Amino acid sequence: MRIRTVAGRLGAALFLAVPAIGAADHFNPARQAAAAGGTLTVAYSIDAATFDPGQSINPPDNGITTGALFSGLYRINVKGQLVPDIAQALPTVTKGQTVFTIHLKHGVMFNGVGYTPREVKAQDVVYTLERTLNPKLKPGVSPFQGNDTAIAGADVYVAGKAKHVSGLKVLDPYTVQITLSRPSAAFTYALATTGNFIVPSDAIAKVGDASFGTHPVGTGPFMLQQWVKGQKAVLVKNPLYFVKGLPYLDGITFQFNVGKQLEVQRWQAGAIDAIGDSSDLPPVTAQGIANDPATAKYVEATQPSPTSNVLYINNLIPPFNNKLVREAVAYAVNKKRLVKYYHGQASLSNQIYPPAVAQHEPSFTSYPYDPVKAHALLKQAGYNGKPIEVLEDLGASNDPVETPSVVQDLRAAGFTVKVKGVSDQVAGNLIFTNKGYTIIFGYWSMDYPDAYDFVVPTYTKDGFDGGLNFSRYLNPAVDKLVASAEALPFGPARNAVYGKIQRTLVDDVAAVPLFYRLRFNLDGPHVASLGWSPAYSFNEWAYAQRKG
Repeated sequence: MRIRTVAGRLGAALFLAVPAIGAADHFNPARQAAAAGGTLTVAYSIDAATFDPGQSINPPDNGITTGALFSGLYRINVKGQLVPDIAQALPTVTKGQTVFTIHLKHGVMFNGVGYTPREVKAQDVVYTLERTLNPKLKPGVSPFQGNDTAIAGADVYVAGKAKHVSGLKVLDPYTVQITLSRPSAAFTYALATTGNFIVPSDAIAKVGDASFGTHPVGTGPFMLQQWVKGQKAVLVKNPLYFVKGLPYLDGITFQFNVGKQLEVQRWQAGAIDAIGDSSDLPPVTAQGIANDPATAKYVEATQPSPTSNVLYINNLIPPFNNKLVREAVAYAVNKKRLVKYYHGQASLSNQIYPPAVAQHEPSFTSYPYDPVKAHALLKQAGYNGKPIEVLEDLGASNDPVETPSVVQDLRAAGFTVKVKGVSDQVAGNLIFTNKGYTIIFGYWSMDYPDAYDFVVPTYTKDGFDGGLNFSRYLNPAVDKLVASAEALPFGPARNAVYGKIQRTLVDDVAAVPLFYRLRFNLDGPHVASLGWSPAYSFNEWAYAQRKG
């Protein structure tokens, strides 16, 4: 099942010392082996829904909005580092880490096909953040709203009791000041997520909020020239892009709804240059490409995994409101067998934080495979044989691989299991209900390399009602630990608290860690670089290059 990262409410301490931050310049290219110019054609197996940063959630949406059409105050670069984008540098933090001031670069221009260019000013930052928080945003509330609720006055604004957010102030045309109602160490990262990429009020006023996603105007390296919904989007180089010498390409054409098998066939035939969601190819398909001497040379080197695959168990549905039954699931699953099914594209996991995240603990341990103990726990819990349901997303790359193995394990442990196979769309609708599913397969890929991104959206009250807390798990002790962690500066002490949080989540079986999916990045014979990023947006298209 494709589960997108969307950070939850940020609450606790903002400090200037953010780990893994790049220099004050823009981000560095992965490689520069080819001359500038030319175009690339890139296929996605699924569709793009919108090019509005405030509404994006699917991989094509995020990859094209953050990677090509828009810029943020900050962004996660190809090395997984937080770097200034439109901002001149990191914020200046004062008054107990609750007030920070951001200076914008001069000469950054909004531009788009049919739009009269104008310079980005501090008021545009205020407008963007208020728009992300807007409870009446059309066509729906931004999925990134929770990222900004730590801003002072956000609560009354979201409640519809204020016209503006009091914590957002323009000090001069190039300086914005943000005041938080509570400290938040992770807030700087939130400014680098999709929903906070800067948008122009005048362009939105012209077409309306609901239509901005089809008429995007941004400051990114490319502009949208044409969008045939369900089929393709054609991007052209932005001649006013503020980073000198970028982008390298003259344009990019994205194809949508191609389907996994067809996009591979088109790639092999040379009809497309690259596969945008190659990381989501079926394991057998990826293995075939990696083992074929004719195509293996186009497989990018493996980097530390930013993705954690887990089994989510809905705590609201009996018998899983009983910890003993959840423990039985954890002991029942043969994770080593699952990893084998991924043919070298996964490694065994005992924890929630993947290797690319700062708080990952190599020595962390959790429930071993022990079907005998699983059976005993079920008996102790008084399980009566009532069928449990495993939801299988038939359109995902991971569900069809994992379902038969996990179902076999659960039955061997004594569970009565039924499988509900549904389409990608149906699965996507069900998981955002509180009781529409029981057990689901999920993977969580980082927006930024910090434990906050893996805890708050998925295991706290912020993602509970119809949100991203897919285990529907509540534990006040976890909420308190998050607050204490976010009151600390980045470093060992904060990491230790997130270690306690992870220990609590795993021991309580908030989810069952399965494995880390290794990102399968695929270039092509005409590609010098696709600007792969370890963050969820996947690509920095400014650095994409064609060769030959």
